[in-house]
Amino acid sequence: MAINKNAHLRYLVLDRCLRSRSRRYTMSDLTEACNEALLDETNGKSTVTERQVRKDLKFLETNPEISAPITYTQDGHKRYFHYEDRNFTISKMPLTEDEVGKVKDALNLLSRFRGMPQFSWIEEVVTRLESKMFMKSDRKSDIISFEENLNPKIADFLEPVFNAIVNQQPLLIKYDPMGVAPITWTIHPYHLKQYNGRWFLFGQNNDFPTAPLTTVPIDRIDRLELARIDFIPNDEIDFSEYFDDVIGVTIPVGVAPIKINFRVSPSRLRHVLTKALHPSQKHRKDLGNEYFEIEVIPNPEMYSLFLSFGKDLEIIEPKSIRDEIAIRAKGLADIYLKG
Repeated sequence: MAINKNAHLRYLVLDRCLRSRSRRYTMSDLTEACNEALLDETNGKSTVTERQVRKDLKFLETNPEISAPITYTQDGHKRYFHYEDRNFTISKMPLTEDEVGKVKDALNLLSRFRGMPQFSWIEEVVTRLESKMFMKSDRKSDIISFEENLNPKIADFLEPVFNAIVNQQPLLIKYDPMGVAPITWTIHPYHLKQYNGRWFLFGQNNDFPTAPLTTVPIDRIDRLELARIDFIPNDEIDFSEYFDDVIGVTIPVGVAPIKINFRVSPSRLRHVLTKALHPSQKHRKDLGNEYFEIEVIPNPEMYSLFLSFGKDLEIIEPKSIRDEIAIRAKGLADIYLKG
């Protein structure tokens, strides 16, 4: 199935629109979405007509390699197009031999960057693709298992959030912070980060333009749509350094990094040596004990990480961190020692 670049882009846009749960699309809307994508990709040199979009939908529906379950809902005089099965996506279609060959060429190119610090993410991407693509067809299981947390709700929102960042489009987000009533924010999206199996969006809250960035867990989003306001670009924050002083994603305002010293038991020593708690980690031995130091801004993720070691990790200093760990540990012990 040979497909030119512009057609492939249109199919991806249509696929995204047809499986959307947060917005309904008429034929005019689908055409507009395709033209917006082509405008960015071709610098305005290519456009598509509504007639061509109808042909694209027919192709996706009738091509035996795709068989997209396209249907529509009539609402008054408007016809809204969508997949009958919203979990369907053309991105799950098997690759043709020609496409496999092209991906192999891309993998060979990516592999040249392995080992370079700024391209550490390539290790997982290349290994993941290799494990999926080059197995014999009669294998009953994969060789590698990757941690996943992309439940359907996250999958629905992750792609539109990513596209909004790329296309610099503000987002109107209905958000459930847990414990309080849902709220609606208008966010200028700048960055996506994964931590501990969860995805987080970082952006400027339109209602608080001088405040620090707002953090939105993707799995707490209830509804998402494009906001019809001008985008406020990020001209100040370098996200390659933004998280350097913390563990996780929470960055307390106006707090400077501090040095934290801790001791680790022999049973967990190798774990901490091979998987540092933070890039700033330093190690020293003293009278048979194994001591470590990190320099971070204290935040909830840091305390959770320390407590996850139980009795195998002891904070030595500063006293304020040691005391906070003691308070949290006592609260935990009180729960289990009741009665």
